[in-house]
Amino acid sequence: MILFPSSNQRVYNIHALAKQTDAGDIFERFADSYKFSRREKDVMRLLISEKTNTEIAELLYISESTVKFHIHNLLKKTGSGNRTELLALYKSR
Repeated sequence: MILFPSSNQRVYNIHALAKQTDAGDIFERFADSYKFSRREKDVMRLLISEKTNTEIAELLYISESTVKFHIHNLLKKTGSGNRTELLALYKSR
């Protein structure tokens, strides 16, 4: 992973957030079972933390269109109809 000096703190915070929202390896097992990409995992972690698309875009230094693209892929991979169903699927694990 290549990190740029201006983004190191944000990347660290995302991974710290992941540890808070994950109960052990539950998140990784869930993500691996659906073959999420690294970036899809980043977006999913922020979705779990109830971040908006705008907030996710700012935290990951990507456009809102790119956030929507990743969310669309997450929904497709999991067979979820919307982000509420996606989060319910995650919480049911």
